[in-house]
Amino acid sequence: MPNEFYNYLTGTWRDGLPLTYGNSGYNPGSTDFTKYALPSSPNNALGWSMCTAELPFGDRRTLQASGPFKLLPGTTNELIIGVPWVAGINQACPDIELLLRADKLA
Repeated sequence: MPNEFYNYLTGTWRDGLPLTYGNSGYNPGSTDFTKYALPSSPNNALGWSMCTAELPFGDRRTLQASGPFKLLPGTTNELIIGVPWVAGINQACPDIELLLRADKLA
């Protein structure tokens, strides 16, 4: 399973096929490769986002990675992760400009 997680972090599916632009991102035979799924703003009707991909209902999870950095014996490393949040954003295909501003501020 660690290899499958690494595949997801590097833009490939668990079976090693590359992530491709459009639909679910799993489009065998396509050469429109991409490293990131659903990169468009949700309110962009012409982009590829959770709002335009027409994915079936399902469990949506995410993986995150950071680094590279050295983990030396006897030392302490600190990793701080923040999640920006903005109140009052419409959850159905929102304009995320305020969220992007909050992210920049953080």
